[in-house]
Amino acid sequence: MWKSFLAASCAVSLVACVQQDATPDGIASALPTSQQISIKLPEQQTRSLGQLANWYVSTREISRSLNGGSAWVLGLIHTIVRFPVTTVSGDTYTWGPWSDALEPAEYKLDVRVVGDGTYTYQLSGRSKTAANAAFEVVIDGTSDPRAGELAGNGAFLIDFDAGRRVNPLDSDDARGTMDVRYDLAARHLDLTLTSTDLLGQPVLADYAYNETATGGDMTFSIGGNAGGGAALENATLR
Repeated sequence: MWKSFLAASCAVSLVACVQQDATPDGIASALPTSQQISIKLPEQQTRSLGQLANWYVSTREISRSLNGGSAWVLGLIHTIVRFPVTTVSGDTYTWGPWSDALEPAEYKLDVRVVGDGTYTYQLSGRSKTAANAAFEVVIDGTSDPRAGELAGNGAFLIDFDAGRRVNPLDSDDARGTMDVRYDLAARHLDLTLTSTDLLGQPVLADYAYNETATGGDMTFSIGGNAGGGAALENATLR
């Protein structure tokens, strides 16, 4: 997928009428990376509340899936902004739409420069295999880089289901949505997950992480069906 996407991006950049220096200053550093917003779990649990054995395994699987899905989306955005802007309309910069003949989807990135030095951005995709498909927003976010590189803050929502509808071939196994709020200067991360398990049962989770000098302080509260019964259970991992 990456190779064909880069080829399509290069092809568009060769015919783009907007100069590279039209790209907003600092946009690449203003966008979070997948490492900065990844869910971090201990290798083995140290403190817990509620049923732990099943929950720890389930939580690790959910974390891996969501980390993989967010890495794919954020990696795509960081690749896009390396290339020249396609069009500029007022305070909004648009990359794309870009596509490759053999790919099942095309993407575009819209970045709006707010007057106070912050940004809003949307990555949208459209399936090329579904008739009359419209662009769907895969990630919708805001970013405040004014504190400097690696010290900004922001929030974004990833719609994994939209990503799968747009491109079922390259999307990860993540389902549902992930609402992220981060503060790089404070080394703080909050995630709210709305998903389903492999049986289609609802899974709701809240994750908070504070980085410390010796590691990190993590709380993962999750609600779902870990026991196989009809009732949903709740557990907290620390």
